[in-house]
Amino acid sequence: MKDTGMGVKAIVIHQGHVLFLIKPNGGLDLPGGRVEPGETPRQAVRREIEEETGLEARILAATGACHHVTSKNRVVQIYGFVCESTGGQFRLSHEHVGHVWLSLEELGGVIRPQDILAACINTRQVA
Repeated sequence: MKDTGMGVKAIVIHQGHVLFLIKPNGGLDLPGGRVEPGETPRQAVRREIEEETGLEARILAATGACHHVTSKNRVVQIYGFVCESTGGQFRLSHEHVGHVWLSLEELGGVIRPQDILAACINTRQVA
């Protein structure tokens, strides 16, 4: 496997709800993407949230990192963040076909960021 770089994913919270984006295949996703050259993961996650949703956000916490193996057998280090929506006008990018805001009750009452990230990017956790 070849190490190909870094990526980010964001758990975006607004008024007690978590944002999930819907992929063209119907799967759930979180806002995120590649860390560009010269960019920190914190800068990248705020940029990706704005690009994919039109929302502005502030970082509440980093959730850690995990490896994601792509379909081309490349390894990407994914950094997760919990963020709060602070403004902007919601819009979807071309990458997604829909979205849903799920309440804490719908998510079982407790947000476990590592579980949400793992479920959405199909990863295995690493230290």
